[in-house]
Amino acid sequence: MSGYLSVHQLIKHGFIFSSQSLAMSIISFLSNLVLVRLIEPDIFGSYIYWLAVLGLLINVLTLKVNTIVLQLPQKKFNRFVGTIHFLVAFESIVAFIVCILTATVLIGVKWEVYFLAAALPLRHLVETLRSIDERMLHYKKIAIIDTAVGLVSNIFVVILAFTSQKNLALYAKELLYSILLFFS
Repeated sequence: MSGYLSVHQLIKHGFIFSSQSLAMSIISFLSNLVLVRLIEPDIFGSYIYWLAVLGLLINVLTLKVNTIVLQLPQKKFNRFVGTIHFLVAFESIVAFIVCILTATVLIGVKWEVYFLAAALPLRHLVETLRSIDERMLHYKKIAIIDTAVGLVSNIFVVILAFTSQKNLALYAKELLYSILLFFS
């Protein structure tokens, strides 16, 4: 049965990811309660708009390598892992450039949107590389890292929302979250 999870392992890994997902939902909910009171609706609206526009660009520009990684037989995966890393890095760089150019053309230089334009391709890179870890069944490590990074970035955004830089809070959170995931 090599390469397959037993029922016990499947339940265990499912519980780990469910617990992590629940913890992140609670943390995000609580931080959003605070943010709704501190950040003006037009700032939220702008953030959501740019998140949708740049997210759509990322979706169109990437090749969904993470899906391919999970579907490759082990021998092919071992043979192509270097190519996969190169491809993901290349598509993330292209997505970053296109996001920056799109934001610049549509609104000019606006730093908070640049934070988001940097964060989303970086997050794509991290999530695709994570699919390699998921393939190697490092579920507990992934869940712990995700929860810790989510907690830190949510605390950061709430603290920043209490300062004079609250307009940057949501955008900076996305960038911090992506950077922390990248280095973890």
